[in-house]
Amino acid sequence: MERAGDRRIPLTQEQLSTMMGVRRSYVSRVLQSSKAKSVVDTGRAKQIVEDLDRLESLACGCKASVRTLYNELLTGT
Repeated sequence: MERAGDRRIPLTQEQLSTMMGVRRSYVSRVLQSSKAKSVVDTGRAKQIVEDLDRLESLACGCKASVRTLYNELLTGT
């Protein structure tokens, strides 16, 4: 999202579940819980992040590790 500059994620719940290796029903439950907390909104074949800071605080906390690895892969260091 940060690189794309867009809060919309143009993927279905089925596509998200496939990418994450989980069942679609799990993605649906997480999205509905996040929607109830006003963190995301959902629509047909799209998910919209309403509160990125809150989403990050609810996530696993591994964003920094993923970002570091991604930057290392891009720069070859």
